[in-house]
Parts: sequence; C-alpha cells; structure tokens
Amino acid sequence: MYTQHHPPTHPDESSPTPPSTSNAPPPTEEVKGPHGALAVRLAQRDPGRTFVLGERVPYVLLQGSVKQEDAAEDPLTAVKHSLSVNHELMWTNKLRKPLSELMGYVLSPQQLKVWGWVGVGARGVG
Repeated sequence: MYTQHHPPTHPDESSPTPPSTSNAPPPTEEVKGPHGALAVRLAQRDPGRTFVLGERVPYVLLQGSVKQEDAAEDPLTAVKHSLSVNHELMWTNKLRKPLSELMGYVLSPQQLKVWGWVGVGARGVG
C-alpha cells in the first residue's frame, strides 16, 4: 500500500512520544484540595493503591502545617504514629458549618443562642 510521506511541520513531530501508560499519580502540586493532595501522597506511599475520581478520602488536619493540603493525613496513619490533630482548624474549616446547619433545623432560635450557634444555621438565625 502506498502512503504519501509528509515532512514534519514541527521538529518534534518526527519522533512522536506515545501516550503515557503509567498509572503514576500526578505531582502533588498539580492537585487541589486536602483530599486530593492526600490521595496523591497515599498513592505514592503505596503504588498499588488507586483512587477513583469522586471517591471520598477521609482525612484529618495535622498541627504544624500552614496549608490544608500539607496538613491533611489519613486518620489511621495519624493515630498509628501519634500525630497531633489541629482541632481548631478541623472545627473552624470542616465541622462548624455543617453542624451549624444541622443545629439550625434541630434547635429553636433561643436554644441556638444558648449554645452559641448564633449567626449560622438553616433558619438564618443571627
């Protein structure tokens, strides 16, 4: 069969690189969010471990890191190695808002004030 040869228009076209078949995780700096960064680190620690897009990756935020991406760690690893969890960061960034919304449905406006849930909640109490 005859095929017409066209000279490459770009120097790199003469030796195309095949698509990557590696299952290697992307570099941590390309991933956004604490759960994504932790998934990459877990995959780097255990190359056989894979994650599916949208899969929930449980994590806790540890003491001593400025960015949440750096502070995120697997809860079992944190317990196993006696790592200190940043309870204040976990409370303010992860737990307060959803719990406030839940309490807004469960408690009356007066109860919300007593328990200090003023300003946040499903009823817009504040």
